[in-house]
Amino acid sequence: MRVRVLSTLVISLALLLAAEATLHLFGGRVGEPQFWYAPDAQRLVDDMDRLEAAGIVSDVVFTGSSMVQFGFRSSIVEARLGSIEAGHNAGIPKGYTTVTRRWLLEEVMPRLQPDRVVWGLSSLDFNGGRPTPAIVRYEEARAGARGFFGWADRGLWTVSMVSRYRDLLREPTFLSDLFDGPAPDEVEVALDDLMEPIDWPALGQTPHAFLALTTSLLADFHVGERHAIDFRETIETLRAQGVEVVVVLLPVSAPYVDAHPDGAAGFESFNEWLRAEVESLGVPLFDYGRAIPEAQFLDYNHVSPAGANLLTEMLASDLEAIGW
Repeated sequence: MRVRVLSTLVISLALLLAAEATLHLFGGRVGEPQFWYAPDAQRLVDDMDRLEAAGIVSDVVFTGSSMVQFGFRSSIVEARLGSIEAGHNAGIPKGYTTVTRRWLLEEVMPRLQPDRVVWGLSSLDFNGGRPTPAIVRYEEARAGARGFFGWADRGLWTVSMVSRYRDLLREPTFLSDLFDGPAPDEVEVALDDLMEPIDWPALGQTPHAFLALTTSLLADFHVGERHAIDFRETIETLRAQGVEVVVVLLPVSAPYVDAHPDGAAGFESFNEWLRAEVESLGVPLFDYGRAIPEAQFLDYNHVSPAGANLLTEMLASDLEAIGW
């Protein structure tokens, strides 16, 4: 009996070591397993790690959701403001206040060490009525999981290829992709080009997009208690660290405004609430809520490349006016 158990353990260990070696050699052919809740977050962490390794820190970080990700051009601010040599856009998909608190304080600030932060926001960033809050997805991913098991799982990711690829191992085509897939391309992006939006998403003002707006982004819209607390405490934490903070009310389209409960009145009610919150925190607020022409939106709340250029130029002028 003892010999059988020992044989089983030896065979299991041999198979495990063989799997580790195979995945180490060929794993890149099936793509990088998802560590973060969104591929864009994973890419930005890789970018920030490269910048940190090169000893580059940021003069200003732009943070918030995908509206920030595709709305602000760091290069324009760098060109316009002499005090900004290196700006970086750390906006992420569904980076609502509950997600941004963890993302900004735990990932961005330690790596980029900025002394200035621009936080772009809109009403969807505070919506407590969303059916699946983004923070749930963030904390279900291996990178964001809390507690001992989350810590242990992240440790296994760094030492075991089987653990790293465990989700992909369940895919029916995994073995064929592993051996037949193309070798991954090694594309090195210049440090100066990291964390700057290049390719804008293919979006449109379609019935499907409007349905998502009314049933998800602004579903049962109301300011969530946790969203408001995380917003306030994030800014208080930054200011306690000596970081200058500017809050930006991001531009949205007319249909976005109308999608709020009570339409324009509901939208303005939220804006008034945000203005009062920001004033109580003692930080500047730039209101661009209706500053971008309708033709310069990709969908209902993301601006086009031309809209991003216009928005960033306005931001640069306002930052210069307050002494940045």
